[in-house]
Amino acid sequence: MTSLHYYSLKQAAEILREPEDRILDYIRSGRVKAQFLTNLMDYIITHEDLMMFLKEKKDFGTMKKVLSYRVVLADRDLQVQDLLKLELGRKNVHVRLATTDREVQLLLADFLPDVVAVPLAATQRAVDPILGGIEKARADRRQVIVYHNLLESVFQSRIDVHVHLQKLRPDVIVNVSQGFTPLMDAIKKGLGLK
Repeated sequence: MTSLHYYSLKQAAEILREPEDRILDYIRSGRVKAQFLTNLMDYIITHEDLMMFLKEKKDFGTMKKVLSYRVVLADRDLQVQDLLKLELGRKNVHVRLATTDREVQLLLADFLPDVVAVPLAATQRAVDPILGGIEKARADRRQVIVYHNLLESVFQSRIDVHVHLQKLRPDVIVNVSQGFTPLMDAIKKGLGLK
């Protein structure tokens, strides 16, 4: 699974604090994997390939600086997906999407997220509810955020919802009935961002 984050030759040179010519030499010798895009007339290097190079070079200080935060979003709503990817991407947060319990569990193993955000409705679906992924996230000590769009008065009166949430034991429960700012804030807080 690869990230959608790329660096240009110039950006890679700035990160590595080396001249662009040296980065080109690394690319030509095969030490750094890159693709040449003719429409941009520049090389692009994926985040993962840059990390592999830094690991090979044992430059852990730069690695730590470049590493970003990771979030798994288990929501089928395209507007929510786009909004969170856009807003969190501005904070150098990589967001991976999952729509099934199996996808959440696979991403927990491969992507190693810091936070897993799941809508309450996805945990209550009749077919493929996201339950095992939440259990695995809690076992892996990842922060679990469950969000819902119920009005506060409805949420307070729904005993079945409270019983369900007690079984899930999320770290944070967020109401998004008035907008997604509280969810964004909860994710940023879980990542330690402002």
